[in-house]
Amino acid sequence: MADFAAILAAIATKCGATAGVNFASATKLESIPDSPGVVVTGFTIDYERGMGLETASLNVSADLLVAKPGDLADALALVYTLVESLRVAARTGTQLGYAAYVQDSWIERAETGKMEYGGNEYVGAKLTWRVLLWETAIERTA
Repeated sequence: MADFAAILAAIATKCGATAGVNFASATKLESIPDSPGVVVTGFTIDYERGMGLETASLNVSADLLVAKPGDLADALALVYTLVESLRVAARTGTQLGYAAYVQDSWIERAETGKMEYGGNEYVGAKLTWRVLLWETAIERTA
């Protein structure tokens, strides 16, 4: 059985280890202590079953937040660079630490622009990180 909290924490850890990201958390916070930062905000999950496997597609939401300086163009250029760095880091999805059931992960979507978090304005990106999970199907008896 997948440990969703651990997967979200592993994604936050991977984001925090990405060059240029100063802070990452798998817990929603009132404000971020350092910028640029990534906050994993939750997930949705789609399940499928067949051929002896139960598969799930975990869609993890995260916010990349960059403090809004006076020059919006410079801040957005940093966001674009960080999105690419996070995308490259995400390609190592099988290294989230749960090889028994995490098959792959990647950043599927990034939507950049102005954002608000904890009552503060930022520029950044709303990220969707896709995590594929496979487990052997359990026989069901009714």
